[in-house]
Amino acid sequence: MALLATLGTEPFLSDTIKGILRTGVEPDQIHVGCPENARASIRSTARQYSGQIRVTLIENSAQSTPTESYSSFGSQQFNGISWMKILFIRQLLRDFEHVIYSDLDVIWLRNPIPYLIQVAQAYPLAFQTEGQPRFPPAVCAGFVSLRRSSRTTTFIDGLIELRQALSKDERIDDQGACQRLIETNSGWLRDIFMLPEALFPNGLGYRSMLDQPCEPTADGGRSRAVSVSCQLDGRTGEQVSVVGFDRELAGRRDPASYSNRTPTRSRGGDRRQ
Repeated sequence: MALLATLGTEPFLSDTIKGILRTGVEPDQIHVGCPENARASIRSTARQYSGQIRVTLIENSAQSTPTESYSSFGSQQFNGISWMKILFIRQLLRDFEHVIYSDLDVIWLRNPIPYLIQVAQAYPLAFQTEGQPRFPPAVCAGFVSLRRSSRTTTFIDGLIELRQALSKDERIDDQGACQRLIETNSGWLRDIFMLPEALFPNGLGYRSMLDQPCEPTADGGRSRAVSVSCQLDGRTGEQVSVVGFDRELAGRRDPASYSNRTPTRSRGGDRRQ
């Protein structure tokens, strides 16, 4: 299990590690990635629980290193955190065959890992979608499954190259870059599985429905999507994202015995740096 933590997230990280250990996960299965300016404090926090917890500097994160403050959606600092997760995922794929990235505000109502392992056997990449009536589909980078492969590496490198090619005044987050990469080369759709929104509902889908009339249901009611969000207390809002699972750890349950109903739900919002 991998966590991305930035400066100021230490209290929340401490509570997260404590909760993970209580579930029976061994300390050496916890991997924390952080930028240079947070490495000392994050390492100190992790060592309060075990010296076996790995704390790793995220490579090339200097250009995305956030300060200890909140930032609004779409701001340069917010986008910096978004790009940091891409850099960390690339590192994780060197050591793990299968990485599942999940934003902190995604709620796992059931365990999706066995299903995603099956998907990864056919598609190296799988994205949650936003349910927009458009093509190519609107991908959501808040929940992504990535299997180590040459195509996955090429896709991630393409995202990084796209960002590096931007002018100083141009802003784009990782999700916008994913969309642009796919729209520029629709051939990527042969490698990307769009996760069904019935199983992986996205809160942003509800926003798009507000401007569209809903057909009456059989009982005369109105069909509506339901968005479930998780509000955390205190100053530690959306500070840490669970991003990695080793296939060996995740695959202890036979995928054939797994029910395919595996919804997650998410919302947008501010991020803590």
